[in-house]
Amino acid sequence: MYNQLTNCRRVTSSMENVAQIIVALACIFFSYKALVYLCTVLLSLCQIEDLRLSMSRMEKEQGRREDFLRQEISDLQQVRKLANNLNKINSAERAQVLIHPLRTTISGPCS
Repeated sequence: MYNQLTNCRRVTSSMENVAQIIVALACIFFSYKALVYLCTVLLSLCQIEDLRLSMSRMEKEQGRREDFLRQEISDLQQVRKLANNLNKINSAERAQVLIHPLRTTISGPCS
């Protein structure tokens, strides 16, 4: 009877150890799953930040392009205004306006 009681205690103790091991493994498993989830969330956050940086760069580049196009439009408007003014001048005056800088360059300003 004593041997049976001792064996029963050993079995009970072993079962408690097995239960503790199972609980420990379950904790490790859930900790691992939580860690994997956190890594996934962090990776997503990093990707979101990368996308934000890319969007910011693209917006700056778009702004530079728009500024360039505004400058081009302004330059073309000035050329058109000059052309319109030149068209208003009669042909004799137009020839003088166009030739005068050439004379100054060829003969020099003191001639």
